[in-house]
Amino acid sequence: MNASLDAKPKEIYCFYNPEDVEIAARLGRVWISEDELDKEALNLTGNIIKVGMAQMQNSPFLMMLQANYLMEGLGFFQAAQRQIQLAEKMDPSLMVRFMLFVRDQLATQQAAGRSGAMDSQMDL
Repeated sequence: MNASLDAKPKEIYCFYNPEDVEIAARLGRVWISEDELDKEALNLTGNIIKVGMAQMQNSPFLMMLQANYLMEGLGFFQAAQRQIQLAEKMDPSLMVRFMLFVRDQLATQQAAGRSGAMDSQMDL
């Protein structure tokens, strides 16, 4: 994925469906240690997701993929929450609605943990 700065997304790589973007984005799962991701691989993942989003802007699946990248990879929780809200408004498929449900349950569980109410456990 070596591309010039003025290259169009289709000139970099043409994805045919959102799932292809997700599979390609897995390149970013390179761990330096148990708690630390490789930053170069993480940046590559961000670029892959940007290209996919430019090609398929109305994909709730890609919105959730980008939200997960922002949240888990970069720690940008507010930006991720905006992406999740956009995905909810886009008439998501059953699979994306389940992803939204799980993400909401995790947020609820984390909020309960921060407030000290550790008795609420998520059971999927």
